[in-house]
Formats: sequence, structure tokens, C-alpha cells
Amino acid sequence: MDQRNKDMGAEINHDEEILDMDQLLRENKRVIIRTVTHSYIGRIRRVHITPDGKVVAVVLNPAGWMADGGIRHGTLMSNGLSEKTEIEMYPRGTVVFGGGLIDIAPWIHELPTKSQ
Repeated sequence: MDQRNKDMGAEINHDEEILDMDQLLRENKRVIIRTVTHSYIGRIRRVHITPDGKVVAVVLNPAGWMADGGIRHGTLMSNGLSEKTEIEMYPRGTVVFGGGLIDIAPWIHELPTKSQ
């Protein structure tokens, strides 16, 4: 484990199966999505993909907007969201459009149920 990962308090297992987009972008998968301006967390309800494989939109419900995207590694690898993480929940979910997508990662923790 390199020093940066050790400092973050999480060990990365490089021997695990490689993440597959088709496995990640399925209904009911919990994800964290980063766009050029925001981060979102939620459960995928539908993914709209063009015939040539480009993600047009991801429908999330439940869904929340994360105010602090700077905690990414610790959030993904440890206990999930802390009580200090600001989350604004969407009352009926949201649609994240593909034009601004940076990355989508699996969310292995429980999803938030209320704004904090």
C-alpha cells in the first residue's frame, strides 16, 4: 500500500475484479456520480444510452446532491458519509445528464434517507 492510501486509512485491493460498466449501470445499483460541477449519490432507476454506447442520462431515486466532493477517497473506501457531509436529498429523485459526467463509482454503503 502506498503512503497516500495508508494515510487515507483504507487499503486498495488491486486483485479484485475490474469494474465493468455494464455491471455498474444497472437498475437498483447504488452509485456516486461526479460531474464537472456536482456530485450525486443514489440508486439507479434507469440509464439512457445511445446506440453507440454513450451515456445520455442516469435516473436516480432516491438521490442526493453532495455539497463536498473533496472527500471522495475516504467516502468511497471507509464508512461512507460522515455526519459532517452535507447532503441535500431530492424529494422524487433526479436525472443526471451525460454531457457533464466525469465518473460513476459503485456505492457500497447505505444510501442517505434525509438531508443533513
